[in-house]
Amino acid sequence: MPSTPLAAALENTIDLALATLREGVVAAKNSDEAGSREGLFLAAKRYIETHLCDPNMKVDDIAQAVACSRATLYRIFAEHDLTVAGYIRELRLQRFAMLLQQGGESATIADLAERCGVLDPGNFSELFKQRFGITPRKALQLYKANKTLPDAATF
Repeated sequence: MPSTPLAAALENTIDLALATLREGVVAAKNSDEAGSREGLFLAAKRYIETHLCDPNMKVDDIAQAVACSRATLYRIFAEHDLTVAGYIRELRLQRFAMLLQQGGESATIADLAERCGVLDPGNFSELFKQRFGITPRKALQLYKANKTLPDAATF
């Protein structure tokens, strides 16, 4: 729930943009299959990005938001050598790394994970370590000691 009028306005703008994308996707379905699939892919990515902090986001929600079936959504992501879950996981890991850098000394791993839509910080820490080669706790310790971190993309 938005806490400020600015946040509410931003959320409404995002919803309007998504509705516009959905309408464009439906129109593209009727005129150009390739363009339609790309439009669905872009709309799905945008939906995921704007709802990333929702730990209950499901593939069905994404498919419904972009007006396609789950199977179609899976196929479209596969055409880009991605999975829906993998894309969500990667975005959450990248956002977590960014928040870790921005969070400063007051940041806790659990708080940052929650802000990324993660309900199980322990499992997420393992994924973070696999992706970046360092645990979130170690990354936070490095930040606190040096007031800086390597680029989130390279950790």
